[in-house]
Amino acid sequence: MSFTWFADKPLRTREQVMEQIVKAADDLDMPDKRGACIIAGMTVAQEAGSDDDDPDTVPEWWCPSNPTNDPETDQYDHDSNSNDSRSSGYFQQQPPWWGTAAQRMDPYESARMFLTSLKRYPYRASNAQEANDWAQKVQGSSFPNAYAKWWQLANDVYDNVIRAQQSAPKPVTPTASVLSDPFTGAMWSPNCYRPRTLGTPGWIAIHTQEGGRTAVDLAAFLDNPSSQVSYHAVNDDHDILKVVAESDAPWAAAGANQYAFHICLAGSYAAWSNGKWLETDASDGKNEDLELTNAAKVVAWWCQKYNIPAEYIGGNGIPWGRNGICGHMDFGSWGGGHHDPGVNFPWAEFIRRVKAFLAGGTPSPLPPVPPVGPGGGTPVVPDGSKYFTGLLYIGSEGVQVSELQRRLKAAYKSYAGSLPVDGDFGPLTDAAVREFQRRSGLIVDGIVGPQTAAALKLKAV
Repeated sequence: MSFTWFADKPLRTREQVMEQIVKAADDLDMPDKRGACIIAGMTVAQEAGSDDDDPDTVPEWWCPSNPTNDPETDQYDHDSNSNDSRSSGYFQQQPPWWGTAAQRMDPYESARMFLTSLKRYPYRASNAQEANDWAQKVQGSSFPNAYAKWWQLANDVYDNVIRAQQSAPKPVTPTASVLSDPFTGAMWSPNCYRPRTLGTPGWIAIHTQEGGRTAVDLAAFLDNPSSQVSYHAVNDDHDILKVVAESDAPWAAAGANQYAFHICLAGSYAAWSNGKWLETDASDGKNEDLELTNAAKVVAWWCQKYNIPAEYIGGNGIPWGRNGICGHMDFGSWGGGHHDPGVNFPWAEFIRRVKAFLAGGTPSPLPPVPPVGPGGGTPVVPDGSKYFTGLLYIGSEGVQVSELQRRLKAAYKSYAGSLPVDGDFGPLTDAAVREFQRRSGLIVDGIVGPQTAAALKLKAV
């Protein structure tokens, strides 16, 4: 038994049907694309029928007007064109403008009609019952709980389609030359899925470490099986290290492990300001700007090698249906519920550097930005300052942090009087520094550099 799809292309698999649902969802710019496609997929399985004896190649999974499922359907208009109360829903009727029962409404048009109706509602599909209720809302079925049983099937088929789309070759902007391998070494981690069971990833995810200092130290930590975490690569301003093979999947982002290439910038923090990410002063032991450039080298290498667009695709939740570069935070709870690389990560500048490498060159340096002085006054020149001229921020430790805490605690009791003097720059110290910066007219970034130190009259110890 066969059924007509676009008159001459037989519809043979569930995935072919879901491809048309996904295309319709993209064309309609559906909010929560995944949820919309799952609800539609559940509806197809219920309204058009399914044969559990042949789960992989089942024409019956989408057979609009399939006589073996619903003989009456051929005789009546689609619900959107008739109020005869005899038709069964969006996924079974032939359209009135086609002449014979052998020519059925094609999957794309059916999906588009269903999703257009669904789009009018604040639908959600976080579980089977919720998705069932929205399918029922659109279909108006006399059997209100009939759709929930197809929840897992619809999820599985959708995931199969998205994986296939992500593993398909993608066009890239022509490059001036083939990039050379950017890695300076390898320290392999046992913490990974070997080999990756999905296709080649279409995403590149950026992570921060939230502690530490060097790439070598981080790689050594990842080498420990008890750490239960890893990335494809880690880097700082000196080293760029391979940690997990590109053919394997690291333990970096829960559900998103196998969907992306993952890189972690050693000794970095999601709380960093934009200026901190672009700091070239290495007096604190690291040139953060150079670390960012080294990460861009790796990302450019992956973009060219795996045909991944050098585009930022974050900021709008899980970027299903788009390939490119995003942050760990863009995966939400599915990716572990993390917030790195933070809201201040300099995405535009980072992508500019990636594209510069892809074009066969090197990124041009940013123009120097004059520092802001205490209270907006004359900038402090570190070489001539009589106060602390280094950098302190979340994660810093030691006697200089203790001196900072003592200074805040003694001079600003209204908001720092209970601050512990423990030499650990944690959230309480960060909050006190930010409040001082706010009241002093400084840039509020939680970083104690020459400007903040001078305004605070913080001595070097």
